[in-house]
Amino acid sequence: MREVDVIVKLASPAGGVKPRFTPYHVFMALRIIAEKGPIGRPSLMKDIGLGEASTKTLLRRMRSAGLIGIDSVAG
Repeated sequence: MREVDVIVKLASPAGGVKPRFTPYHVFMALRIIAEKGPIGRPSLMKDIGLGEASTKTLLRRMRSAGLIGIDSVAG
């Protein structure tokens, strides 16, 4: 699957609920994580302009897609 297709899929509705984030937010989150390395959720929320619930959902979807890992000690 092409990278852009993965980004669009991550921002698509799952279970009938449309997420508040867009493909732009997915791209920005990936870019920030690639540039800064490990980053806390509060910092990422501020950088991409999303709330806590949307950021958690985005990170969960990114993790499920194998795009990121989550440090169980740091969060």
